[in-house]
This record gives sequence, structure tokens and C-alpha cells, in this order.
Amino acid sequence: MHRQIIHTESFIGQPKVKSAVAACHSINSTIQIVEYQEPLRTSNALEIMSKYDIIVDATDNAPSRYMINDCCVVLGKPLVFGAAVGLEG
Repeated sequence: MHRQIIHTESFIGQPKVKSAVAACHSINSTIQIVEYQEPLRTSNALEIMSKYDIIVDATDNAPSRYMINDCCVVLGKPLVFGAAVGLEG
């Protein structure tokens, strides 16, 4: 969990999505979060993203960022970058 400040030791061995949801709910218990435990791939990205009004990219690698951007262009969805490089960004 190096450089992933949203995750804590209490979630070791559990999916990151569960840890992230718990951390977000600890900040704001009223937010609605839809969890996806399957990896985002070119084969499922358009289907998943088509359901939402705004897409937030919090990935940690360039290929994923490009794929998400491409899908948002195709779908005409606004894209918000919540990603960083290291602990900067």
C-alpha cells in the first residue's frame, strides 16, 4: 500500500475498492459510491462509464489515463483528474 494514503493496515488482504469506500464514508457518510471490483479495461470501460454524468480519474498509470480520456471523448463526458504522480499533483 506504498503511497496509497487512502488505505490503512486494517484493510490488508481486502480489495482496494473496499478500503477506498470505507475511507470515503468515514469522511462523508452520506455519499453514494458504486463499487466495481473488476478491472477497468477497454472491453468494459464504455459500458461502465456510460452510466455516469462525470468521470473521475484517480488512476496511477498513463495507459489507464489515456483509455479513460478516450472513453470520455467518445461518450462526451466531462473528465476530472484526481490522480497524482507520487504524492504530488
